[in-house]
Amino acid sequence: MPGSFFSELGKRLAERWLTSLILPGLLFVVAAWSAGVLGNRRALDRARLLDAAEQSMKPLEAGTGKALVTVVAALFLATITGLTVKALAGAIEIIWTGQWRGPFRPLGRHLTNWRRNREEHTRPAGLDVPDGYRPAAPTWMGDRLGLVRKRVDTEYGCSLDLAWPRLWLLLDDTARAPVNDARRRLGEAAALAAWGVMYLSLGTVYWPAAAAGASAFLVAWRKGRAATDAFAALVEAVVDLNIRALAEALSLQPAPGRLPRSIGVQINDVLDKGTYIRTTPLG
Repeated sequence: MPGSFFSELGKRLAERWLTSLILPGLLFVVAAWSAGVLGNRRALDRARLLDAAEQSMKPLEAGTGKALVTVVAALFLATITGLTVKALAGAIEIIWTGQWRGPFRPLGRHLTNWRRNREEHTRPAGLDVPDGYRPAAPTWMGDRLGLVRKRVDTEYGCSLDLAWPRLWLLLDDTARAPVNDARRRLGEAAALAAWGVMYLSLGTVYWPAAAAGASAFLVAWRKGRAATDAFAALVEAVVDLNIRALAEALSLQPAPGRLPRSIGVQINDVLDKGTYIRTTPLG
């Protein structure tokens, strides 16, 4: 039984490695090879591409050793490409969600100010927007995620960063599934954007790759916004439906009815072991 479990686990990991890294990486390797053969001037020269493909297949026909070397080299390049894209996807996700730190913090601050000024100038006359709903991050996705923190603090007096890991432990697999799905879709969108960047970089010498990369990035950006919105809404829903259960699990025993913000502050004190600093007055 344990042997079959690990065998199945290894098979699933191999399938995931193949579909997420190797196959897209091989496609990019082929695109890069095509770029080297055709370039921008002959980007659509099908005859030249077929002739080059026939020439490149000769090592495979020459013998098993050369064929093996060619296949291994192609797989190696595909794997390196896939791992590079994976790292790039993580960076894109950080940028999208507005977590601009270190040397990028000043740029993030300028972009946030620019977004706030633009919002002021495009806002309909007479419309009073609460400050919590105005841009506070370099990106829309960062604002959407930050808004959840603000709304939870405003309604419950509770820090989402402190409460979320404990709330997550209170959920069963059914309740976790939609949150995990939205988070997975955000990661997939970032990965697609990373492939878009890779093809855009290839587009400097092969314009069809630039067109493909731009299209992929645009689709990824729209998918990323949708996934971020869904994820933020689901996180807030988890808080709304389970904050009382968390308070009870911490032996705070809230009274029936709407949960007072004082309970949220007590949750902060318990979870942060008495070091939480309350920055907003109790309601």
